[in-house]
Amino acid sequence: MAAASGSDHSQEAQIARAVLAILVLVLPGALAIFVLWLANRRLLRHVAIGHALEQTGSREPNERDLEERQLRNVVEEMAIAAGIQPPRLRIIDSDVVNAGAVSVGVDDVTVLVTRGLLDQLDRDETQAVVGHVIGSVGNGDLKIVSIIYSIYQTWGALALLVNAPFAAASR
Repeated sequence: MAAASGSDHSQEAQIARAVLAILVLVLPGALAIFVLWLANRRLLRHVAIGHALEQTGSREPNERDLEERQLRNVVEEMAIAAGIQPPRLRIIDSDVVNAGAVSVGVDDVTVLVTRGLLDQLDRDETQAVVGHVIGSVGNGDLKIVSIIYSIYQTWGALALLVNAPFAAASR
């Protein structure tokens, strides 16, 4: 009976050492990653959206162009129907048919639409595409995307920090 008690004590001591090792080795790194992630989220909230819009080469809609004016009306109409504030609208001069929204929250959204979408789709099809984009905004999809993006940015920053002492390209 005494031998079994000593064996149990030995296992408990091993488990205690393993838990302590994990706490000492893993917890500081996990805490550092969490703090880096929070800092990245805060930075991206202020910087990333403006940078993304600059990179698209987008422009304000031309109010003299009937299709672009109609698009502005559709965007405002769909936003009101979704119960959100009408977003800003930007046009990307491209033949590709595409649309999307950029923001980290519902209050500061910019809808991006390519010129190809206006040229190749009729009003009903354009309204369907814009409705899908506005629906995503109303559902909070942009917040989820911003969280995922900040996680990727955090892992990238962490990889850069770990690799910096070893690779000349990182420095």
